[in-house]
Amino acid sequence: MKVYELEVAIKSPTLITFHSAGNILSHSGSYLPGSTVRGALLGKIYEENPERVKEEAENPTITFHPAYPVVEGEKSTPAHSLTYICKVCGRIFRSPLLDSRRKLGNLIVDRLEQPVKCPNNHYLAVKSIGGQPYTSIKGEMKVASLRYTVSHSTGINRALRSSEIGLFYSYIAIAPGTRFKGLVADPEDKIPQLLGDTGNSVTVRIGRGSSRGLGKAAIKLKEKPDYLQRRAEIIEQVLRDTGNTLVLRALSPTFTISMSASGPATSPTPSINVKGIKPKPIHSSGKNYILTGLTSISGYSKITNLPKISVKAARQGSIYFYNVESPSETIYEEIARLEALGTPPFNQLGLNILEVYGYELPA
Repeated sequence: MKVYELEVAIKSPTLITFHSAGNILSHSGSYLPGSTVRGALLGKIYEENPERVKEEAENPTITFHPAYPVVEGEKSTPAHSLTYICKVCGRIFRSPLLDSRRKLGNLIVDRLEQPVKCPNNHYLAVKSIGGQPYTSIKGEMKVASLRYTVSHSTGINRALRSSEIGLFYSYIAIAPGTRFKGLVADPEDKIPQLLGDTGNSVTVRIGRGSSRGLGKAAIKLKEKPDYLQRRAEIIEQVLRDTGNTLVLRALSPTFTISMSASGPATSPTPSINVKGIKPKPIHSSGKNYILTGLTSISGYSKITNLPKISVKAARQGSIYFYNVESPSETIYEEIARLEALGTPPFNQLGLNILEVYGYELPA
């Protein structure tokens, strides 16, 4: 299996997920979903050569991770719900319950209480940033806020050859120059065939308003040799420090689907099917997770013109605890593959993508 670093450079104002207020549309997401990147790249290749996309369209195997903002050259990652920011001094800090690898292995939580002050002793000015991207620069944690720009457009009445009354729109969009990074896992070595002679950089359109010049972006793929081996070594070290407690952080909405007597049911937990890895309860109720919240995922069928099923999923930044019963090189490699490929269902679309949490913490 080959793993690639994915970099997306925004070239024109970009609007993907959004909310609207009248004729004002504002981008509302904090990262690029894997499905957005996958659709943009495969759509561009399909325009040039449909045959190159046919195999991946009929038998999807390539996993596109969400792409998170880059700040001062560092890729960001979503914060868990026990990460806080002070509204007075802007200091970002983790709960003492989760500020070292050793504590991850000993965590028992029956009641989570928000800190009343920040490390700089500002009282009653602390809020959680769970789910928001952040990065660490020179040992200091910073929120990875997106840069925005405002664009305007108007509808045209072709018959009158003038602007249409009431169709003046404003867009609060991601600013050109913004960069995102993620991963692409290719277990069957399809990427070279897909890209063909286009090289590893492709100019695409993503999001809304492409006919109005919005959404131009450059996607670049760079192979990461020995990625799985290096990740397995990091995972081994993390598990040694946590006492074989595996903590997985959701990089995307995460859920499983099961069948019940009343029909399909969803749960905000991933499907981990690795032998020797069992959920580790951290709460008296038996739960093995701390969620940043829930989100809805739904689609729309172009064939039937009807909404598709909507599912509830855990938001990015949610963390899950597991016991690794018999740690070994094989287990470490399996966890590294799980990170790269995600867990079903719909992991090729950038859903159910997780990473091992704890490598950025002190032992």
